[in-house]
Amino acid sequence: MTVADQAVAFHHSLTRLVDIPLERRLHDAQVLYEMIIRPIEPWLSRARQWVVIPDGALDYIPFAALAMPDPKADSFVATRHDVALAPAAWMLDTSGARLKSRARRALLLVADPVYQPDDPRLAVVMRTSATSQPPARHSLDPDRGRYQRLPFTAQEAAQISAQFPPAEVDQLIGLDATRDRLLSLDWSAYRFIHIATHGIVDAQVPQLSALILSSYDSSGRVVVGAVLSACDTALGKQVPSEGLLGIGSTMLARGARAVVASLWPVSDEIGARLMTEFYRHLLRDSMSPAAALGAAMRSVVSSGAADPALWAAYQVSVVALGPGPPARGVASRGPATATRP
Repeated sequence: MTVADQAVAFHHSLTRLVDIPLERRLHDAQVLYEMIIRPIEPWLSRARQWVVIPDGALDYIPFAALAMPDPKADSFVATRHDVALAPAAWMLDTSGARLKSRARRALLLVADPVYQPDDPRLAVVMRTSATSQPPARHSLDPDRGRYQRLPFTAQEAAQISAQFPPAEVDQLIGLDATRDRLLSLDWSAYRFIHIATHGIVDAQVPQLSALILSSYDSSGRVVVGAVLSACDTALGKQVPSEGLLGIGSTMLARGARAVVASLWPVSDEIGARLMTEFYRHLLRDSMSPAAALGAAMRSVVSSGAADPALWAAYQVSVVALGPGPPARGVASRGPATATRP
């Protein structure tokens, strides 16, 4: 089997948590480690941070989840190394020229949109509004009905917000998490941008991908809910020598130093825990984005979540190396049924 074939098999096993056993994922992780890392292991083993510039099928695998054939529980790459990705070598800034931030506020939080007409938050609005008629179900995009509420994104937003001074946080939560509200803001005014919603991805036509925001606004009216190219947010169209073109590469090209996104749908609850841990390490411990994400992964693994399908979906893409938090960034995840890529 070629490296490309094994990478595809590993990604497939990670995305099929229900019907593919953990043993298969661990086997694929070990085989891929032997194929990719083992030949250059002497040069990598002492480096705490790895910066990977993947190509082809390797764009779809989490290097943090590769596993050494070791009986110890800490045999994943993530338990020993911090991993960052870069779209291309020429995009990396090692001089620190991009380190300065002109951000006026610290954080923009977007989470827990309202998707369904029977959402209790919408019912409250309808009771207090001038009209008591509920929005018609048929007025929505028929595909929108499959998006269920992501309740842990509200908890996630609250826990992340608590780590910042209140005056430095802007939030678009619930009925405020609409496309129009988000696009009306000047994103360059924020040091961190955190978006936790559903999303869809079209790897061949990235323009058809989208983050799915609230289907209703604060007055209860049906609104357009899609914005940006998105989820599985780390994915996109493959371009030779440039990597995947999607939401991550777009944000990096527009000035973000780091983007955290996902390779497949993950548990809403675990996603919330990972992102809360990520910000805790990023802010309290002044870690780099790669180190903060690595620390968050190790925290989840140490709690007994050995299955990489649960914690390895997130990866950080960077264009600037060095300590400290990113100037701007986006963390997002998405699809239906309480999972988020």
